This record gives sequence, C-alpha cells and structure tokens, in this order.
Amino acid sequence: MIDNLKKKLQTLQESPQHLKIENILAPIADIIQIIYKRLEYDDSNTDIHSLILDWLMGKKVDSSIWLDKELSTVDYLKQACLMACGDQPFTLDYTIGQVWRQLQPTLYSIFTHSNLPPDLQSEFIKIDEFTKRYSYGPPVERVLQLIALSECGILDFGLASNPTIIEDKNGWILKNKSTKKKVHAW
Repeated sequence: MIDNLKKKLQTLQESPQHLKIENILAPIADIIQIIYKRLEYDDSNTDIHSLILDWLMGKKVDSSIWLDKELSTVDYLKQACLMACGDQPFTLDYTIGQVWRQLQPTLYSIFTHSNLPPDLQSEFIKIDEFTKRYSYGPPVERVLQLIALSECGILDFGLASNPTIIEDKNGWILKNKSTKKKVHAW
C-alpha cells in the first residue's frame, strides 16, 4: 500500500504545473478509506472518500461516522480514550488521524525535496499541521488524568473554547458566555 502511494505521488509530481491539492490528497484518502472499510464499522452508503477529502481540505463535515463535536469536552475526551484503547469503534476522523500518523514519515520523505510549486507545498503543510491534533496528541494516561481532575472539580474546561483574555495587574481574566475566572501570574 505504501509503495503504491509513493508511486502515485511521485507520478503526480512529474507534472506539477497543473497539480491541485485534491490530486495529492486523493491517493492518501484512498488508503484511509481502505483501512476504514476494513474495520467494518460503517454499513451505510456514505461516500467515505469525499468525506475524507472534504475534511482534509478544511470543509465542515457533518456525518454520523464522525466524533460528535457537540459533546462536552470531558465526554469528547472520554470517547477519544475509548477509541485509543480499542474499547469503542473508531470514528472516521479518528481513523484519518491514526492513518495519517503512519503515513506522515512517507509523506515527509516524498514532499521534502519535491518539485511542487511553493503555494502547493504551503497548502500541504497547512493540512499536515491541521491533522496533528488528530494524529498526535497527549498520551491516553494524561488525558485520563485531565478527565479525573475535571470530574473532581479541580480542572474546569468551561473556558477551553475560545475565551476572551483580559490582562489584569496580577495576571489575567478569562471569560466566555457563562464562565469568568481570574488567573494569577505568580
């Protein structure tokens, strides 16, 4: 599978003047789709390949085979830990991250000294950076510790999503719609 990917990507680079990011991502999406289908979690007629491409290109994806982004932070972390431990079927976004992590060294070696135009290289790098929150992250043990701290009231994720940060003489004030916390700089 990896050798086939290398050949496809190297062939694409032979004519970089008409190349688009979708052309580069398509063979990667092929591999992710093959692996996801092997897991046999999804029996719907969902166009998995299009979902993968859309997501990698930064488009909003709404699908039942995606981890629900409306979950609370703690519930989201719990679901991710269950998948990481093999106690719950993988969602497609989780699968993309795990497959991307395995492909990343190959992709790096192919694109490090490529003939791709700079704007296309830049676009690919942005996608690679975006996937890192799915393909790399804290160890499961650390995430479980964060969950435990939250559940016992020591850690509050209420400000985790885009807080307003105001500098204060002793530190900062973090606030959002429902929560306001003072953070001391000492």
